[in-house]
Amino acid sequence: MKPVALLVLISSAASAENFWLSKDGYGPLAMTVTVNVKGGKAVANLSGRNDSGWPLSHVVFCVKGNKPGCAFRFWTTDTWEAGGEMEWAATTGPNQRGLNAPSLELVALQRLVPKLRSVYRVFIGEIGGTAGAVARDKLLALLANEQRFQVVETVEVADAIIAGHSDLLVGPTVSTTNGSRGAAVAVIGNTALGGGGGTSTTITSSSTALSLALHASLRSGETVWGWDDSNGCGAWPKTQCAVADLIGCAGDYKPGEQPKQ
Repeated sequence: MKPVALLVLISSAASAENFWLSKDGYGPLAMTVTVNVKGGKAVANLSGRNDSGWPLSHVVFCVKGNKPGCAFRFWTTDTWEAGGEMEWAATTGPNQRGLNAPSLELVALQRLVPKLRSVYRVFIGEIGGTAGAVARDKLLALLANEQRFQVVETVEVADAIIAGHSDLLVGPTVSTTNGSRGAAVAVIGNTALGGGGGTSTTITSSSTALSLALHASLRSGETVWGWDDSNGCGAWPKTQCAVADLIGCAGDYKPGEQPKQ
């Protein structure tokens, strides 16, 4: 009789995995995740302490095994105070490879600025720089379309003043020439006419990027919010990214509308 291989599924209690996570310069969050595996099921537990120094209005975590994507997702439903500890309810899901030693990703983080909670009327002050006028117009339009803030025309009635700087950065010029052989003897537009009857086309291009830095100050002169493009916005325009962060810091985070993913 040929030997028969038997596959036995046993319960395995994974050890706690510790992580210190930061995002966009804010952190760390001291987190502990444990995944207990039994047969085809896995039970995930998550707990942590907010050591970022900021209260957080919205945080999303992703527990991962070896497969792409999240095996489990955990998120906050209330303000996570600075220094506060939090423990999530255990979550059950299908088992997958690697969950006995899971990894943990901080997917989204929104800090909360308590002094912005009482700010409703904002005045858009000077946005300096070569792209400042365009950035100011975009901020006016974006904030005017949001219900959280009212844009006012005079600083005297404002709760806070937004100002900053924006430049259009032009990268190095790159020229690419394609065509038949021959020494170029004349250039007409973007076409170089070569010797021996040959022609070539030269394409010249340069890259551009927008820099943006903003801050909000109360009427007392105290600066309570700041944003710059070092955090990155993905595919979002930078002015839209900044406005989303301002609204989130004021305590009005809207899931799906904040680009810090």
